[in-house]
Amino acid sequence: MMYELNPYAMISLIAILSNLYLGGYILSLNIKDRVNRVFALMMLLFALFAFGSFALLLAADEEAMLFWYKIAVLAMVFVPAAFVHFAMVFPKESSSVLARGKHVFVLYIPSFIFAGLLNTELFIQTVYRAHWGFYSRIGLAFYLYVVYVALFIVYGFYVLLRAYNESSGLRRRQTKWVVVGAATVTLLSLSCDAIPMSWNVIYVPPMTSWAVTIMAALVGYSILKHKLFITLPDFVEKPEYTRLLNKLLSETSKRSFSDFNRYLKETGMGKIASFRDGNIDVHFEKMGSLNLFDVCEKTIEYMEKGYENLSEDFLPVMNSIYSTLNHVSGETDRIFTRIIKKHESFLTKTDIIYGFADGKFLSVIKEELLPKDDADASLKVYRRILLSITEGIKALRADRFRMISAGGEYTRMLSVENGIVSMDNVRRKLRTLPKEAMGSKLRDDFNLLLNIIYKELPEKDAKKMLKNTGFVFKLNKKAAVLGICPNILFEIICNELPVKDEIKTYFPNAEYKNALLRMNAEILSYKELAEKTNMLAPLFGREKVTEISEKYGVGL
Repeated sequence: MMYELNPYAMISLIAILSNLYLGGYILSLNIKDRVNRVFALMMLLFALFAFGSFALLLAADEEAMLFWYKIAVLAMVFVPAAFVHFAMVFPKESSSVLARGKHVFVLYIPSFIFAGLLNTELFIQTVYRAHWGFYSRIGLAFYLYVVYVALFIVYGFYVLLRAYNESSGLRRRQTKWVVVGAATVTLLSLSCDAIPMSWNVIYVPPMTSWAVTIMAALVGYSILKHKLFITLPDFVEKPEYTRLLNKLLSETSKRSFSDFNRYLKETGMGKIASFRDGNIDVHFEKMGSLNLFDVCEKTIEYMEKGYENLSEDFLPVMNSIYSTLNHVSGETDRIFTRIIKKHESFLTKTDIIYGFADGKFLSVIKEELLPKDDADASLKVYRRILLSITEGIKALRADRFRMISAGGEYTRMLSVENGIVSMDNVRRKLRTLPKEAMGSKLRDDFNLLLNIIYKELPEKDAKKMLKNTGFVFKLNKKAAVLGICPNILFEIICNELPVKDEIKTYFPNAEYKNALLRMNAEILSYKELAEKTNMLAPLFGREKVTEISEKYGVGL
C-alpha cells in the first residue's frame, strides 16, 4: 500500500479530532445517561468514517483505496440506525421501547446486513482515482442502502421534529440545534456522497467529513449556550418553579415588593433570579449552584409566614427538588425527614405531605383531626387519597382519567394536573345541596371513581395505591366512619392478615386477591364494612382482627 499527501485529507483529520473529542466530552458529562451514550456512539462512528476518508485520500494505489473506502462505509452503514436510536431517546419523556434493552438490536439489523455485504461486489465493485481524490463503482446493494438511509433518516427527523414541537424553553432550544446539526450532515452527505455515487457522478467531491465537522461545532455551541447533554435539575424542563415565582410575586405585590426580594435573598434564589420592572428573570441553568435542600426549606418557612395559599403550586416544585436530589445524594431521605418533622403542621394542614414523593413520607407524620363538618372532612380525605396516588393516576393516562371522572356529577369537576389536586369547583357545587345530602352525593361519585382507578391500575401501581390509601385512613381515622371507600379499606385490612389455608373456605376462589375484589364490590357502607370485618374474627382471631381494623378507624 502506497500513500501520498492530499490537501483534501486535512478536513477529514479535523473531523477525526473534533468528533473524538466531542464524543469523549459528552460521555464525561454523564456516562450513565442513555442520551449521552448514544450520541457518543454517533460521534465515534463519524470519527471512524473520517479516519477511513483520511486514509483513503492519502492512499496512492487502488488496493489501499478500496480497503479504506470499505472502512469509511462500514462506519456509515451504522449511522442511520444510531441516528434513529438517538432520536428515540433524546426526548426522554417519550422514549420508545425499541430504544431500550434487548429491543434496540432490532434497529441495527439492517446495518449488520449491509456490513456483511461490504466485501462483495453487490455493494462496492472498485474504487478509482479522481482529481480531488477518488470515486467508486457501486453494486445493486448500494442502491438498497440509499433507500435504507433515506427511510431511517426521515423517521429520525420525524421523531426529533415532533419532540421540538412538543417541547418548550431550554429543551426546545436544545432540540433545535440537534435538528440543525443532523440536517447539515444529511443534506451534505446525501447531495455530495450517496446520490452522486448512485448516479456515477464523479466530479462532485464528498462533503460528509465537512458535514460532521460542522455538526460537531453546532453541538459544541449548544453545549456551551444551552447546556445540551448536561444533566440539570428538573426545573430546567418544567414550568413549576416559574409558575410559583409568578404567583408569589403576585401575592407579595399586594403587600410589598420587598417581600419578594426578601424571598430571593433568604432562599438563595437571588443568585439565579432577579425582579426588575415587574418582571422575573430566571436562569435555571445555574440552579446547580444552589443548595436545593435550603431552597425547599426556606420556601416552606416563607409560606408559613402568610403565604399558605401558594402551597398547591409549591407541591410540584417540592417534588422536582426531591426527584433531582434523590439522584445525586444518598442523604436525601434523611434530610427531607428532618424538614418534614420540623414543618409537619404546615405540610399536613396544606396537604402537601400527601402528594410529596409519591406518599413516601406519610409514615413520618402523626394523625390529624378532620373538620367537624362531614362534607368538609370527606372532601379533605378524598383529596388526600388522590394526592397520594397522583403517580398511579399517570399510569392510566390523562384521557382515561378524564373519561372515568366525567362519569360522576361531582368528580367531573375534579382537577388533577401536574401533581396538583383541586376541588374548588366540587366544593362550590356541593354548597348548593341540603346539608344532609352532601355526604351521600360525595360518596356515590368519589367511591366509584377510586374503585375504578384501583381496578384499572397495573398491579404494581394498585399495590402502591393500597399502601398509600392505608396511610391516609390511619392518619384520618374518621374517614372510615364517613363511608369513604369501604371496599378498598376492607382489602387493606385483609392484606395485613396472614394468608391461611382455611381462607379458601371463606374465599372459594384459589386466587385470594381476586376473590377479595369480587367480595369488596358488595361493601357499600361503613356498617357493611364493620360486618364483613367482624366475619374475619373466627378465622384469624378477634384480637388480631380488632387490632388491625382499629388502626384504620373501623370499630368491631
